[in-house]
Amino acid sequence: VAPAADGEAAAPGTAQPVQLTMLGPLQITAAGQEIGGGLRKARELMAFLAVHPDGASGEAINEALWPESDASHATGQRNLALRKAREMLRTATGLAAPMWFLHASGRYRLDPGLISTDLWQFSDVLDEALHAGGDDARLAACREAAGLYHGELAEGSGYEWAEPYAETARRRALDAWTTIAEILQARDPDQALAALESALGHDPYNEFLYQRIMRLQAAAGRPEAVRRTLSLLEARLTELGVTPGAQTRQAAASLLSTGPGPHRPPASPAPVLSRSEEH
Repeated sequence: VAPAADGEAAAPGTAQPVQLTMLGPLQITAAGQEIGGGLRKARELMAFLAVHPDGASGEAINEALWPESDASHATGQRNLALRKAREMLRTATGLAAPMWFLHASGRYRLDPGLISTDLWQFSDVLDEALHAGGDDARLAACREAAGLYHGELAEGSGYEWAEPYAETARRRALDAWTTIAEILQARDPDQALAALESALGHDPYNEFLYQRIMRLQAAAGRPEAVRRTLSLLEARLTELGVTPGAQTRQAAASLLSTGPGPHRPPASPAPVLSRSEEH
C-alpha cells in the first residue's frame, strides 16, 4: 500500500468541521453529530495523532498501535487505518477533497484547519495561565481548562500507549483546580472548596487535597466538616489497605484543636502548570 499523500494544511478560519474529544471518552463529531462506528484502528490513529500535534513518525505509529506486528504488516495496517479514517470523515462531513491527515518530512499529523481537539485547547489555555498578567486572567484560564476536563484521556478505550498522556493531562487538570482554589481561598472560600472537591473527584486518594480542604473548612469555622473530610479520606484509603499519613492526621488534629481562628491561606508549593514537567 502506498504511503499517504502529502498535503497542505487547510487555512484556519471558520470552525473546523470535525471535533475530536479526548478528555473523557473518545468522541468524534461532525456538524454536532457524533460519528459512530468506523474502523477501530482508524479512530485510535486519530487519538494517537491528537496527542502528537506536531506529528508522529510512521515508525512511532506502528509501535504504538501494532506493537506485536513486524514492520511490513504494521505499515500496511497503518495505511489501511489512514484510508478508512479519511473515508469515515469524508462520509460524515460530505467533504471529499480534504486529505484530513497531513504527511510531510516523514511525519503524520491531523490537519488543524479541519480537525479541532479539546486536548489542544486544554493545553493552550494552561499555557495562557502560565503567562497571565494577573490573578483574574490566570483564574479565567484555569477555569476554562478545568471545564474542558471531563475524565481520563480516551477513557475506556483501552489504549495502552495512552496511559502516560492520560496521567499528564490529569495532573495538569489537578493543577488548574488547585490554582483556582489558591486564588479564591481568601475572597470566595466556598468556590475554592468547590474547586478542590472537583479535583478530588479525579484523584480521590490525594492526601494533599484533603489537607487543603480541611484547612479551608476549619478557616470557615466548620469543625464537623473537617471531621467528615478526614473520615472520607480514611474510608477511601481503607480500600487500598492503608491509613492517612502522619502529616494529614497532625494537620486535622491541629485544625480541630485550635478552632476556626483567622483565615490563613494554606502553605503549599505553587502548582505546576507546565505541559511537560512531571510531578
